[in-house]
Amino acid sequence: MTDFDRIFLKYHHPLFLYTLKFIEDESEALDLVQDVFLSAWEHGQPLKIDDQTKAYLFTPTKNNCFNYIRHQKIVRKFEQHAAHQLKETEASYYQSGEKSLIKKERRRYVPPYFFMLYASENQIFYP
Repeated sequence: MTDFDRIFLKYHHPLFLYTLKFIEDESEALDLVQDVFLSAWEHGQPLKIDDQTKAYLFTPTKNNCFNYIRHQKIVRKFEQHAAHQLKETEASYYQSGEKSLIKKERRRYVPPYFFMLYASENQIFYP
């Protein structure tokens, strides 16, 4: 078993629990912990089981959590903006559709000779 394997087995669960203090979603917490170990693996620095390794792993875990929380705030803000835009678009769409429907209904109940009137006379009765 390599040093990295031993470090992974020793610190994975504590890092996961630490991440859960910041992020409630277990799946996201596991992903963030995995990112820390992946980064350590990619940098290829020799790790030994000591206090420095603990700090080396917990600090980026905390930073990843803060970055995730910051990103989620941006995502929520965008989702709220998109939902607001959708409501406005739907309101204007249905409002215009409602107006055209009302016009169609009015035309159905208005006698055909009414539309033969001049435009100014038509406006008096039919706005």
